[in-house]
Amino acid sequence: MTNRATPSILLAGGAGYIGLHVAVALLEAGCTVVIADNLSNSFSDGINRVSEITGRRPGFVRCDVRDADALDEIFARHGIDAVVDLAGLKCAPESVAEPLAYHQVNLGTILALLGAMQRHGCRRFIFSSSAAVYGPSDAAVHENMPARPASPYAWTKLAGERIVSDIAAAQPDLRAISLRYFNPVGAHPSGLIGEHGRTRPTNLFPALLEAAESGRPFSVFGIDWPTRDGSCVRDFVHICDIAEGHVAAVRDLFDDRVAPGHEIINLGSGEGVTVLEAVAALARIAGRPVEWSPAPRRPGDLAFSVADATRAYARLDWKTRHGTDAMCRDALRWHRTKKRRTGHSARLADRVVPHV
Repeated sequence: MTNRATPSILLAGGAGYIGLHVAVALLEAGCTVVIADNLSNSFSDGINRVSEITGRRPGFVRCDVRDADALDEIFARHGIDAVVDLAGLKCAPESVAEPLAYHQVNLGTILALLGAMQRHGCRRFIFSSSAAVYGPSDAAVHENMPARPASPYAWTKLAGERIVSDIAAAQPDLRAISLRYFNPVGAHPSGLIGEHGRTRPTNLFPALLEAAESGRPFSVFGIDWPTRDGSCVRDFVHICDIAEGHVAAVRDLFDDRVAPGHEIINLGSGEGVTVLEAVAALARIAGRPVEWSPAPRRPGDLAFSVADATRAYARLDWKTRHGTDAMCRDALRWHRTKKRRTGHSARLADRVVPHV
């Protein structure tokens, strides 16, 4: 991947749902991984489970990645070759109610990371962006379509991309990729890591899984959208496919045949599934009915969000490999083991992994 046998990759916000799966994929690809996370919505016990899966322990530093001194120490100690920015706040409806926090955290994070990279001569960067930058659309969206963010969260992602583009224009040796995720779901097939945070999840699948296991009705936010069954259409992507997309992007950054600059790439399947179709799929995999009830639309939600993933295949040789059934099966396996594995250990987890 690089002249160094094991390139050192900093995962900012790497103790979260996406970060843990990216850490597994990068470790399995032969990279050295250092996670920096303040654990505001994650647990360090997940890092132990990354080690269980891979047989290799990622480095871990508990810090706010907006802390310049902490970043300088990480870069100096670990010789960071590339940075993946996974940190920040991510709930679109919450961002409508708390826009200041979203701009402070999300933009403060990317500015701090790019500043540290500049100070330490690091020229490879991956930005965790979002399909939310596209706004309303009734067709699959490609990267050259105009951005129309519908929430402060989405605006912070678009602004982050603009920051990267501006710096790439000023620093012609910068290699950067912004990955616009569509809807990551599922869990690692081992059942050892999955979606688990300190705050109540607002994503579809955690709430759907809880409803499936508890028997309580699942709230479908809007059944009057202009879609085939009235519920929102989403492009769901297995979290392991998202993780492999990061490995492909890291390889691209270290490929000297590829010209430096900033590229924006969708990570999506190109297939749309409605919320009610997702409910039916999970009920089939779980072997039990999942009750649902209609609820009002949420601020910042979109009727239709599906990727045109042509560029990801052409540039990164990446495409999704897991379908809806695999997403449901792996998510359900994680959900059923999560309480047993984390109910007690979550309270102790922040003392389990040594800071390095």
